[in-house]
Amino acid sequence: MNEEIVQRLAIAKQYIDQRLDEEPTLEEAAKAAGFSPFHFHRLFRGWLGLTMSAYVRDRRLARAAEAIGTTDGKLIDIGLAHGFEAAEMFSRSFKRKYGLAPGDYRKRRRGGLHDMDIRITERPATRVIGVSVRTDVALDRNIAEAWREFGRLCASIPNVKPGARAFGLELYEEAAQGTRSGAFTYVACIEVEEHAAPPSSMTMLVIPAGRYAVATHKGSTERLQETFGYVYGVWLPASGESLRPWDGVDDAAGFDFELYDGRYRDGDPESELDVYVPLQG
Repeated sequence: MNEEIVQRLAIAKQYIDQRLDEEPTLEEAAKAAGFSPFHFHRLFRGWLGLTMSAYVRDRRLARAAEAIGTTDGKLIDIGLAHGFEAAEMFSRSFKRKYGLAPGDYRKRRRGGLHDMDIRITERPATRVIGVSVRTDVALDRNIAEAWREFGRLCASIPNVKPGARAFGLELYEEAAQGTRSGAFTYVACIEVEEHAAPPSSMTMLVIPAGRYAVATHKGSTERLQETFGYVYGVWLPASGESLRPWDGVDDAAGFDFELYDGRYRDGDPESELDVYVPLQG
C-alpha cells in the first residue's frame, strides 16, 4: 500500500475518531479520504485488518474501558454512552476484547481480583526461525495454518538449540500497537543458534533483549486473547509502565509474543504458556 493511500486513509481514520459519539457512515469517511465507498471499504480493511464498523466498535470499547476504570458511572450508562444499545451486547463485546466482564474489569483496574499474576523480567535477545503470515486477532484459522506449515517445515530448520522453545511472535503496525487489534504479522517460530541461516521459505528474526511483563496463560489457546486483553487493558494502564517498540523490523511499531515450552500440551485444559509484553526501561 503506497504512502499516498495510507495518508488518505489516515485522514479518514481521524475523521472517524472525531465522530465516535455520532454515527459516522462509510460514505462520509470515504468522502473524507477521496475514495468511493467500495474502494474505501476494501482499502481500510486491508490497512487496519478491520472493517470500518469493527474499528468504530473497537474504539468505542476502548473509551468505555477507560470510563469504567476511572469513573463511578453505572456500567449500563457507560455502555449506552458509547454506542451500545443493549447491556448484553455491551457486556459480550467487552468481554471478547478484554477477557473480562465490565464489572470485573473495574475491580481489577482498582486493585481487586488479583487472580492473574504479572511479573516483570529481563530477557536476552533470542534468534528465531519460522513461518510468517499476515493476519489479525479474528483470524485464528490463519494463525493455526501458520503453525501447521511450521510443523511441516520444522525438520528443515538448521541449528535448532537443544531443548529449544517455540514462540508465537506478533509484529504490530502503529494503528494496532497497545490494543492487540487490527492487522499484524504473526511468526510461528523456534529458537536457533546465532550462526543459523533460514531456509528460503522461512523467516529469521531476533527477538530483542530487554524488560518484559509476563503473564501465564492456562488452558486452551482459544482464550489466549483474554490473557492479552488483561495485560493490555487492565494491568498496563494501572502499572505506570510503557510499551517498548520493536526497532528491528520495517513498519513494526510494537510486538509481543507467546512462549511455548514443556508446560504446553495442545488440548490439555491444564496446559500453560507464557505471554510476554515488552516494556520500556
